[in-house]
Amino acid sequence: MLNRLEMLRIFCTAAESHNFKDAAKRLGVSPQAVTRAVKELEDHVGELLFHRNTRHNRITEFGEQLAARARHSLQGVDAIFHGAEQRSEERRVGKECRSR
Repeated sequence: MLNRLEMLRIFCTAAESHNFKDAAKRLGVSPQAVTRAVKELEDHVGELLFHRNTRHNRITEFGEQLAARARHSLQGVDAIFHGAEQRSEERRVGKECRSR
């Protein structure tokens, strides 16, 4: 079972890609990992997110709406960690300057 944050990241990448193989390449994982993550998310939300066949994946209307909400949420989470990383870097640089 993937953690929910990783599942949403995989889903958003899949939603932005031409197919699951392309999403897998962008993420550095196997296409099967993308398929499993999407299936797990579909089971969790109780809705179909993609119309899939052997040639392509087409996102559903519900999937589009969920992807928009997920992107917004992921940006918020990333901003939290980005701010913490910036503060940590500023403290590190400050210590280096004081030690000279």
